[in-house]
Amino acid sequence: MRAQRIVHVIPSLGFGGCERQLADLVRHAESARYVHTIAHLGPPNSLLEELGCAVEVRDVSRTAGRGPFGAIRALRAVLDELAPDIVHSWLFEADIAARMAGVHMRARRVTSLAAPAYDRSAARAAGWPARSVLARRGIDAATARLADPLFVACSQFVARSTSAALRLRTDRVRVIPNSVDPQRLAAAPGDRAGRRAQLGLSADRFVVLAMGRLDPQKGLDVLIRAADGVQQNVPELAVIILGEGPLRPELEALVADRGLEGIVQLPGASLDIASYLAMADAFAFPSRFEGFGMALAEAMAVGLACVTTALPPVFEFAEPDVNALCVGVDDVTALGSQLQRLARDPRLRAALGDAAQQTVALRLDVRVTGPQWHAAYDAELAR
Repeated sequence: MRAQRIVHVIPSLGFGGCERQLADLVRHAESARYVHTIAHLGPPNSLLEELGCAVEVRDVSRTAGRGPFGAIRALRAVLDELAPDIVHSWLFEADIAARMAGVHMRARRVTSLAAPAYDRSAARAAGWPARSVLARRGIDAATARLADPLFVACSQFVARSTSAALRLRTDRVRVIPNSVDPQRLAAAPGDRAGRRAQLGLSADRFVVLAMGRLDPQKGLDVLIRAADGVQQNVPELAVIILGEGPLRPELEALVADRGLEGIVQLPGASLDIASYLAMADAFAFPSRFEGFGMALAEAMAVGLACVTTALPPVFEFAEPDVNALCVGVDDVTALGSQLQRLARDPRLRAALGDAAQQTVALRLDVRVTGPQWHAAYDAELAR
């Protein structure tokens, strides 16, 4: 039996959660059953080095001509050349391009759903213009009817939200949670001390880590405000916010305004998150909305005690006071109180971390979710 060819279409290979999910999926795929190719619509290409020669990668932007349909024409040429059995798209821009470019093909379609793009509360929290959301939803629904993809959501919350917005048939929606690759997160000996030294942090500092794009969704301004209160009672506190994004100037100004230059650092984005996780004592996840909560799952995977906002998709794997501590969205006081609690109670940190690590191993490990993707591909090919 020949291997089935799957072409993954994605806007870029940057630092985002979808890009990470795709990289982990293809690196752990069964090569005897599937041949994977990644077609990305343009830069950045941050994950190229990590992918190495494990999978063929095509940069569609290199052959795309000018105009609004240049990427679609270039992608169509790639699909015609490769003749895939399945076209799997990730994120809105790639979804539309893949559906339009492959309209003439008999290949099966799979669409990953990573965010509650049409949820009203999420739209308000993100500040998305209502007209823009409505327009995207119309385009999404129309092209979905044309291509009839299998939708695979990263959480039950995203599945419900998107199904209602696009009026999807229940038999065309599956849920496969985002995966975590323990090998990628495994720290090397000396990583904890080395990363702390690089950041100028002594061994006795209580380090709280946060990871995510620097934008309003992630609620990192709430963490900085909470740190202002915590450091008065926990003078050894240090907060490291790993990531990059448009909100950097505002966050840096907030740090300076609160006089927290010696407490809060924003070192930028990094592919080496293993050493950052290794040097932390606790993890903060103050997001205002999420489709899943990938950074939280990665922190739980290495046994960090986590404080997270109480969000529906997060509750699908984080159980309050069992494997994580939970606070309300935008609740600066509660976040600070729980971080202070973790700083003063190492037994609580250990208990939460052990439970979190077990949860991820049982439910979110890539070796658990990988077969679920294979089953979804097989079922779609058998239709």
